[in-house]
Amino acid sequence: KYMIIPDFILFLLLIYYLFLYKYNISITEINKEKIKLGIIIISFLMIIHLLVLNIFKIELIGFGDLKLLFIFNLYIGFYGVLFVLFISSLIGCVFEIYIFQRKIFPFGPYLVISFLFVMLLI
Repeated sequence: KYMIIPDFILFLLLIYYLFLYKYNISITEINKEKIKLGIIIISFLMIIHLLVLNIFKIELIGFGDLKLLFIFNLYIGFYGVLFVLFISSLIGCVFEIYIFQRKIFPFGPYLVISFLFVMLLI
């Protein structure tokens, strides 16, 4: 309804990941490379977001989605996040434009669905 991703949920996902990492339950590990690539992804998407917002006066992706992608980067890495973006874009466009016939839609649920799909593939 409000198309926001609460920071509290993102914080819980981050704490859960750190808990898994501390007790060696996680399938991946935190390293500087993942954090650097995550910052690169978020910076690139933020630049695109700000350019489109200033030029065309429309919002492509929200900052909650960008923060969610950064946390997903910790779980599945750079290439996994690119795959999540690709899958979620396809699913979101098909469902929202062709089935629900909306031009503006929340992207977060499609990111989560794509992330779960990628986690099943790993």
